[in-house]
Amino acid sequence: MTETTEIKDWDMAENIKTKEDVLAYLEGAVEENDPQFLAKVIGYIARSEGMNQIAQELKLKRDENMSFASIVKMLSALGFQFSIQQRKAL
Repeated sequence: MTETTEIKDWDMAENIKTKEDVLAYLEGAVEENDPQFLAKVIGYIARSEGMNQIAQELKLKRDENMSFASIVKMLSALGFQFSIQQRKAL
């Protein structure tokens, strides 16, 4: 008889434990230069922080087309701020 191993889907929200984790995920998402991906990552971070209630209070919708204003509000609620810096030369 062979043993089977159950493979559980990996959930990003379950693996975000510290503010350093949050920052690393945010920095990685920004580097991808994909607003939809950034919005998705912010959603995972919010879920990891139990932010569903805050998202409702901010009247944020659960979609991947989060507005820039919504992104800034969510980052602020998570204790972060949006900033700009010059890109390094390619």
